[in-house]
Amino acid sequence: MSAERSDAADTPGSRPDRHLLRWLLTWARPYRGRIAWAIALVLAGSAMQVAGPLITAAAIDLYLRPEAGATSQKVLHFIQALNLPSTGGRGLASLAGLFLVSVLGSAVLLILQARTMLMTGQLVMRDLRDALFAHLQRLEVAWFSRTPAGRIITRLTNDVEALNELFTSGLVDILADLALLGGIAGILFSMDWRLALVAFAVLPFMILLSAWFRSRARSIYREVRARIAAINTHLQEHLAGMSVVQLARAEARTSAKFRALDASYRDVNIRGVFYYAVFYPMVELLIATGMAMLLVAGGIWSYKGTLSLGVLVAFLQYVQRFFRPIGDLA
Repeated sequence: MSAERSDAADTPGSRPDRHLLRWLLTWARPYRGRIAWAIALVLAGSAMQVAGPLITAAAIDLYLRPEAGATSQKVLHFIQALNLPSTGGRGLASLAGLFLVSVLGSAVLLILQARTMLMTGQLVMRDLRDALFAHLQRLEVAWFSRTPAGRIITRLTNDVEALNELFTSGLVDILADLALLGGIAGILFSMDWRLALVAFAVLPFMILLSAWFRSRARSIYREVRARIAAINTHLQEHLAGMSVVQLARAEARTSAKFRALDASYRDVNIRGVFYYAVFYPMVELLIATGMAMLLVAGGIWSYKGTLSLGVLVAFLQYVQRFFRPIGDLA
């Protein structure tokens, strides 16, 4: 009966995501300086990630395969501000050095950002756990009588850990993905709007796929949360009262009940695995489709001399970096 109460209590619709985020941010206010620093690191890291394909395009169009054309000139204008040699191996070596700096700089900034958010997340979760325990001590005895202990343990452990992951990874990752998406979209349209439209032809399908996955994943997570709460309740009640179970010779009935709860938990997780197994291959398929369309259109325009090879290579790199964050945002 307790497990049923727990299951019913944990499966109703949760508060909307934006309300949950707003509530979580109230706990982060004392550490807003740390969060601002992490955001600055995210923006700087995104800028370095965006610079890589531009450097590649410039290396191809300036030194490996010099071409004339309006689209190539846009890349050259970006690089000319760096005062690189116009010809020779020195210029190519300089671009290679810039590319290495962008990669290493992005990695260093990512490490600093992750360390900052992990430390901040632990501080926020410490405050939250302390507040939850203090709140429990103020509740009436009647509340504990009607609330399964397993559900309480789930709230204090699993749910707090889920909030920790949301805060330390989810919030900053969302910001990083949005910054990266905006930067890449702006660069693509400034380089060649025709090729950008070709690249984004699969974007509506990606958005629909992400919306479908997000709704299914949210539903599955709520069911998983309810099932694990039911298992925790069953274990807590029967382990604490094992002497009574043995005196009543109810071991078989208790084991059967636990196997049923465990099977239910397994089935829900298997359903979740199915959605993941469908979503990520479909994301890769859409990315491959977009790149194939780029190769066809870009190849034709490059052959006609209206598109430089460097720009086409940069587009292929940007498309891969553009669509994967959309999958993460789901």
